Amino acid sequence: GIFWCRGNSWFTLGILDYMDMFQGTMNAGVKTFILDTYKAQVAKLKELQDPETGLWHTVLTDPDSYLETSGTAAI
Repeated sequence: GIFWCRGNSWFTLGILDYMDMFQGTMNAGVKTFILDTYKAQVAKLKELQDPETGLWHTVLTDPDSYLETSGTAAI
């Protein structure tokens, strides 16, 4: 139930490269599922981004957690 910035950043950073590895051979349904998941994640991340600094908090849904630079860099 905890949404860690760094954990989410690994998906955000790597999923498009992962899809490129298939060089167009990925099952269309799987590709759609992954892209829809990616788009939903990015939309939610945008909502959770700190408006003053542009960074994300260590626990994405906890504005009292510290701001995370490495996770933000990956996102």
